[in-house]
Amino acid sequence: MTPETKAKLKKAAMWTGVGLVSVELYMAMVVRRQKRRDLFNQALDAAKNKRKKLIVVGDPDGYWVSRFTGRDFDCGDLCVDPKACPKCSAQAVGDVAQVLSQFAGNDAVIFVNTGVLEREKDITTALAQLKRVSGGDLFISTLEPYLPSAFLWPNKRRVITAAGSNVAYKALPWGS
Repeated sequence: MTPETKAKLKKAAMWTGVGLVSVELYMAMVVRRQKRRDLFNQALDAAKNKRKKLIVVGDPDGYWVSRFTGRDFDCGDLCVDPKACPKCSAQAVGDVAQVLSQFAGNDAVIFVNTGVLEREKDITTALAQLKRVSGGDLFISTLEPYLPSAFLWPNKRRVITAAGSNVAYKALPWGS
């Protein structure tokens, strides 16, 4: 390989990296934030219209972008997160399935923050509890499955099918 070819390949790799990072930042700071806000507002409207409480799964301040730009959504009537929701007045700390098992069926409208289900250890039980407690009023904000970051994070699942009656997860090649 000639020095000119190596220089061209390095330059192409650099610009490819810049492009991928730019896409990731745009998705995280613009598209994903707007999607979360819209979905939370839909959940908030559903909770008001059906006179149910609103349970938020995932800390509103836990996402790295929210530390710089502020929250995309509020705490709701209860915030559930394995690491806690320190700035929320009503919170439940623990596994999603464990916390939701304490609620009656069709008891609340549930909004799930981006990345929460992808980190869940027992996704099947968590989804069953989410569906049971929500009674179908379930709003899940998911990560985009085909972005480069979906392949970089170990121990995460990529959402392949949108949330509905069935949510399909695909394990990453190096584990689930």
